Amino acid sequence: LWLLNEVRKANIDVVKAVVRSEMEINPQLSKFRIKFDNPMAYTTLANSITLTPGTVTLNVTEDGLFEVHALNDGFAAGLLEGGMQEKIAELFGEPFIYEVIEEGEEQ
Repeated sequence: LWLLNEVRKANIDVVKAVVRSEMEINPQLSKFRIKFDNPMAYTTLANSITLTPGTVTLNVTEDGLFEVHALNDGFAAGLLEGGMQEKIAELFGEPFIYEVIEEGEEQ
């Protein structure tokens, strides 16, 4: 239910960004790392991000580095807050070990 609500809110935000006369589109690549023991947790998180309008998971590495395309600053900021990551960790009983990778930081 939480994910459905997030998808609903993101749909509204995408529509607003696209239909305004001054489009609020600022595509960007966001990166974060999260540590899960269960591979299904990675899959669920990647799919949840992609299901949420305005964000698409581009890549997930074996060490938990996620690369995500965001439509604008708001979608990137929302993603990097870690709320979805924390929900997935709780769902799979995983510890919440999460870090945002800043641009230019070593991977």
